[in-house]
Amino acid sequence: MILNRGSFYDDLHFITSILRPIKESIIQLESRDSTLADCFVHLIKLAATIY
Repeated sequence: MILNRGSFYDDLHFITSILRPIKESIIQLESRDSTLADCFVHLIKLAATIY
């Protein structure tokens, strides 16, 4: 079974560590006050998270 593998939870942690910053960036950039500079800052943060 997939859940019995030891690496399943490691993979799950890795996926959430990438998806959480993406979700937070989308939420913040959807506001009416976001600027192009905000987009750039979030892009840099996402690149640092993924790399």
